[in-house]
Amino acid sequence: MKVLLLLLTLAASSATESRMCPEKLLVHQQVMSALEPGLRAASTRREHIFDGVVVTSGPPEYGVQEVVEQQSVGGKLETIWLVDADTWFSCTYRGTSAQLQGQIDPKFKECRLVEDKTAFTETFLCTQ
Repeated sequence: MKVLLLLLTLAASSATESRMCPEKLLVHQQVMSALEPGLRAASTRREHIFDGVVVTSGPPEYGVQEVVEQQSVGGKLETIWLVDADTWFSCTYRGTSAQLQGQIDPKFKECRLVEDKTAFTETFLCTQ
């Protein structure tokens, strides 16, 4: 009975957690400037790896960057933000200025960026 209760508790806790930024972002870049005679533009399509997150109070273009708490847990660095009704995020990706932005659903109470220094991975998760 105790094992079943533990499994139900683990299943319930994972159901309240949500990944906010995709691990990879496919970006199509294109030259927008006028070109000198003799030059031609070349566009690119590349996949970029998630590189971090900026959390703001208010939309990213107007908001103020949120204060964070950091803690080290077993080789991982966790950066934690408390969420309110007007908390937004911007996902950043290596090698591009393209970002994904969104408002965090108020059902979430906390978001965290988990950086695994040994696996060189980062994950941005929000929990209820």
